[in-house]
Amino acid sequence: MTREDPLVLHSDSLVPCRPRELVSKARKELMSRLPNGFPLQDILIALEEAYSNILKHSLLPQDRPSARVTSWIDTLGFNLCLEEYGTAPLKCMMGDTRRKPGSEDLRNDVVATGGSMGLVLIHEVMDMICHDSGSQSRIHHFVKRTERISRMKEDLIMEMSKEKSLAHVAIQGCINMDTVDFFSERIEAFQNRENPLYYLIDAQRLEYVSSAGIGIFINLFDQLEPLGGMILFAGLKPDVRRVFELIGFMPLFGDFKNLEDARTYLENLKR
Repeated sequence: MTREDPLVLHSDSLVPCRPRELVSKARKELMSRLPNGFPLQDILIALEEAYSNILKHSLLPQDRPSARVTSWIDTLGFNLCLEEYGTAPLKCMMGDTRRKPGSEDLRNDVVATGGSMGLVLIHEVMDMICHDSGSQSRIHHFVKRTERISRMKEDLIMEMSKEKSLAHVAIQGCINMDTVDFFSERIEAFQNRENPLYYLIDAQRLEYVSSAGIGIFINLFDQLEPLGGMILFAGLKPDVRRVFELIGFMPLFGDFKNLEDARTYLENLKR
């Protein structure tokens, strides 16, 4: 069960009527393939919540919704990837992760929709998450580390979307030696598929970026700059900005206090 030969749990057909059909298949197929002691239940929780709170809600309004669910193990850990092919817009709202388990804020929101609670569950059981909304499909990529069973607080959550020539990337957590490969793969795949000219990085909840992480931003800048594109950061924390400044690369990027200032700059630039 590798990236080159992934386990396909559901493929390009109408979504099953009940999440438990998909979860039951996953349990059966994965039990013999995962390392001893691996928290399979966490994977099944993420799968059911992603299906019932993300895929089902976005796909069912369409006449013929379709989705593909695959999984594999690589150096990052156990990967669970859900791709949905439809026309309905989807926003996963990474801001919902502000709603902490058991909080009054989450309790009030659950009265209206279960979506926020489902996202909180996914974010609690998985270590690295990327919600990627492109022009043709939406991809939800979850990783559970195999080396460390206990949950690490230095996780990484990303939400990416594109509007015309602008990519919006919201990042929560740390880009370090544990998460940088995941971050690099998702950015590269998004750039190759969507080809945006500008990147607006919502860094308000980016807690740390390593030199390897900065290298990814520089590589992306080198692709965009000859075409007139650029990368803008909004809301960088002082400690994160200092890492860029220490190695002298902050001048390559736009640095703005908030998203509104960055968007205003882009609008004036395009005039």
